[in-house]
This record gives sequence, C-alpha cells and structure tokens, in this order.
Amino acid sequence: MKKILFLLVVVLLYSCEYNTSVRISPEGSVPFTFITHFEYKNHQYIKFETNGCDSRIGGVVHDPDCKYCNKK
Repeated sequence: MKKILFLLVVVLLYSCEYNTSVRISPEGSVPFTFITHFEYKNHQYIKFETNGCDSRIGGVVHDPDCKYCNKK
C-alpha cells in the first residue's frame, strides 16, 4: 500500500510542471493581461500579471521613471 501511495504522490508532483520557457512577443504588444502602476512609501512600482493554465503569474518591478528617485 505504501508503494502505491508513493507512486501516486510522484505522479501528482510531476503533473504540476511549470512552464519556464522564454516568450518573445512582437514589438509594440504587451504580453501581460494586467499591468498596474502603484506607489509604496513614495516610490512608484509596476505590477505585471498574466493568467497561466490554472494560476496567475506576476511580478513587481521598481518604476525606472520613479518621481521620488528622479527628483535629485
């Protein structure tokens, strides 16, 4: 019984494979579903989100045009 349970766990872990390929989008297009600009502690950030197969994938970057950092 333990061997069957172990095999089931291994199969389930391998079925949750993440796509780590690099995608190159045409110039002028945005490869994200949602882009949000927001401020936190006077700094400006950009949040990127896109829908995966069964989940949402995203990230946050510091805005290179941040008014707080560029006011010097």
